Amino acid sequence: MKRKSKAYISIYALYMIFVLMIVIVFVLVQVKNIRTVNAYKYDYIQAKAIAYSKVRIINQRKLFDEELKKNSKSDTFYIQITDIPELSSPTKIDYYEEKEGAAKIFSFTSKYPDNNGSRATIRMVYNRKNPFEKRIISEEKIDELLPEIIEGKKSIGIKDCLIFSLNDETYFVDKKIADEKYKEFVAEKTNQNNEEVSEDEKENGYEENDGDKETEIDDEFLTKLVQFSRKEKNILIDSEDITILNDVTIDGVFIDKTNVYYVKNKKVQKTPEITVNGILILKNPNADSYKVNGEYLSTKDVDIKFTRDTTVYKSKKYEFAGSYYK
Repeated sequence: MKRKSKAYISIYALYMIFVLMIVIVFVLVQVKNIRTVNAYKYDYIQAKAIAYSKVRIINQRKLFDEELKKNSKSDTFYIQITDIPELSSPTKIDYYEEKEGAAKIFSFTSKYPDNNGSRATIRMVYNRKNPFEKRIISEEKIDELLPEIIEGKKSIGIKDCLIFSLNDETYFVDKKIADEKYKEFVAEKTNQNNEEVSEDEKENGYEENDGDKETEIDDEFLTKLVQFSRKEKNILIDSEDITILNDVTIDGVFIDKTNVYYVKNKKVQKTPEITVNGILILKNPNADSYKVNGEYLSTKDVDIKFTRDTTVYKSKKYEFAGSYYK
C-alpha cells in the first residue's frame, strides 16, 4: 500500500508541475501580447498625432489650394512637410470627388517611423462653397462675392442702356442712340403723313420713372432699332442707367443697384417684367417685377418669382469641412 501511495504522489506531482508550466507559458505569452498591443497602440497614437499635425499644417499653409482649383475629378500627388521631424519622405495624397463635385476628399496614410504595423488613414473633406446659402445678405458681402459670381461673364459695356424685346428676343442698345433713332423715326412719320410734329412729340420715345418723357413706341420703330442693338447671352448687366421698355429676358448676371427704370404700358397698365435666366443681384430694396430662373442675392427680403436652377452657377471655391481618422 505504501508503494502505491508513493507512486500516486509522484504522478500527481508531475501533473501539477506540467499544469504550472502551462500556466507560466500562458502568462508569458499574454504578457508578451499585452506588450505588443501596447507597442502597437503607442505607435498608432503617434501616427494619429502626426496626422493631426499634418491636417493643421495643410490648413494653415493652404497646401491643397492648387489641387482644389483643378478640374480633374481624381489625382495623386505628394507633399513634404518639413516641420514634422518624423517625416523622412514625402506623403502620398490621393483625392477624388463625391456628390458630383460638391465635395472633394483628400486621403493619405500617416504612420510612426518605427512602423510596427500601426497607421492612421486620414480623409480631409472640402465642400463646395455656396454663396446663395443665405440669400439676404449685406451689400458689402455681395460685393465680396461678386468677383467669383461674374467670372467669365462679358459686360455689354453700355453705360446708359435701353433694354427691349421684339419677337421673343431681347435687345440692348445705348439710350443716346435710341433717342436719335426715335427722332429720325418721328421725322419720317411726319414727312409721310405731311403733318407738323410739335416739339413735344420730338422728345424721347419712352417714358422714364419721373414722367418727364413719354411717347408711344410701336413694333415698327423697334424693328428699325434692332439693327443698332445687340443680342447677348451669358453676360453681365451692370450699367449706370438702365431703362426697361417691355417684358424682357436676360441671360447671365443682372445687377440692380437702384438704377433700373421701367416704362409702364398705359394701354394695359402693366409694369414690364424682367426675367433673369441666371443670377440676379439685387441692391435695390424696392425692386419688383422680377422673375428669376437660377439664383439671386438681395440686401433685403423681396417678393419675386423664383425658381432655383443649380446649373447656372457652380462655385469653384471649396471650404474645409473636417477630417476623419481610422
